[in-house]
Amino acid sequence: MVIEKKKEGYAVSEPVEFYEAMKKWVRGEKDFWKCDAGRHHLTINNNGKVMQCALLTDDLGLHFSELDRDYAEKLQRQVDENLARCNDNCLAAAYFCGQHYRKHPTSLFKQGFLTIS
Repeated sequence: MVIEKKKEGYAVSEPVEFYEAMKKWVRGEKDFWKCDAGRHHLTINNNGKVMQCALLTDDLGLHFSELDRDYAEKLQRQVDENLARCNDNCLAAAYFCGQHYRKHPTSLFKQGFLTIS
């Protein structure tokens, strides 16, 4: 129903692909998306600790003041282990949509419009 309404032009913020993935998630299907929380975005808790995502409540053992360009390399193993544990059990819209738009062929993110200098 939501997919049809979006196709009719109703204002629905998530892409159609999110709702298609949601159907698979509800059916218990596995491996229909690859979350990349912790690689392209992070959450900072109220104590300043870096968290991979808002749904993983344990922090990564790093304070935001310690972030540098190499943080992803330092935390790669821990991030990968967390994603292997939670990827098929979660369909967080923010992370799905972030991944979707980064990979979309017309995305400004993919084209390198936004860069960190």
